[in-house]
Amino acid sequence: MPNITKNKDFYEELLRLKRGVMRRVYFRYHVSRIASWPTAKLLVAIISLAQLIRYISPTSVIQNAPSIFRVEALSGFIVSAFRNTDIAVYGFTLIALLLGFWFVMDLRTRRAELTFVSTQGLI
Repeated sequence: MPNITKNKDFYEELLRLKRGVMRRVYFRYHVSRIASWPTAKLLVAIISLAQLIRYISPTSVIQNAPSIFRVEALSGFIVSAFRNTDIAVYGFTLIALLLGFWFVMDLRTRRAELTFVSTQGLI
């Protein structure tokens, strides 16, 4: 005679495991629907810029910067500022620039895909 309590425990454990797996699947699905890769990249770029602002003072930079119309003095100021900064600023700046560039490229690709789809519907 088969042990019914053993089978019942097995099926309860299997059902609990299935629920846990499906919760993760549903969570991943809904997160991917809400936050696409461009959104995630933009969010990381914003966080990186926020961390960058913790290391540098934008008001001090604006006060010390030369006029925008004096290009040579402004470029010298930027080079000097990067020479005399902390290594973390290099990292945060690089991350923000790369993710910003990647975000723009994703938007261009998505726009091209949407344009292609809309022109296909017109033909």
